[in-house]
Amino acid sequence: MKRHIQNCREQRIAELQEELRLVESGKHPKFLEKLREFQQKQADEMEMIDIMYEREKEEIERKFRLEHAAIQRELKEREDDLVQALLLEVDDRIRFIEAEVAVLDVAGPACPTFSMNKKCLRRRPHDTPTSTEKKKARTTAPAIIHLLPEHIIAEDVRLLVPAESIPSVVQHHKVSLDNGKLIYEGKTLVSANSLAHLLLYQLIFGVLNFFQAFSFPSLLLTSYIQFGRTPE
Repeated sequence: MKRHIQNCREQRIAELQEELRLVESGKHPKFLEKLREFQQKQADEMEMIDIMYEREKEEIERKFRLEHAAIQRELKEREDDLVQALLLEVDDRIRFIEAEVAVLDVAGPACPTFSMNKKCLRRRPHDTPTSTEKKKARTTAPAIIHLLPEHIIAEDVRLLVPAESIPSVVQHHKVSLDNGKLIYEGKTLVSANSLAHLLLYQLIFGVLNFFQAFSFPSLLLTSYIQFGRTPE
């Protein structure tokens, strides 16, 4: 009995040592089975990772294409708006220039224009001018365009003439005192009203002389002095 137990024990030890050797060498069946399970699981996980990666990549590329197309459309629209704005501005400038040209055409040129198609021969240095050229030289006068009316020009010329060249008219009046009475130009002034009239006459004569020095009309003032009343 003891011998049988010893044999079973030795056989079991031998089996365990064989399994240990297979484990150490990596050839144990259970080890190989577990290894194949882990490898299969790893392959399945890698496949899922690849599938998820492709899906994410496709989604990102799709979003990129959509955003790129939207940006291109917006850029095109902005370019069209800018071109339209520039064209409108150019049209406005063209209309403004045409209006200015039309106004200039209606108003006429500010200076004489010459024809560009007319050609003149160059004169030789020692040639004398002909009679027709002399007549043209005498008859042609520079064209002067007056932008002001004639009466305004006449007033400006009259104001530009120096005051010394206009002879001033000085009128002398005879004033004397006789027995406390004031005699002016043979007229006796006794009342305060007459004296006030005399002073007023002297003031108006002074104003008249001033206007006569600058060639202003003085007929109304003269009539006022002569007749002693306001002209109508």
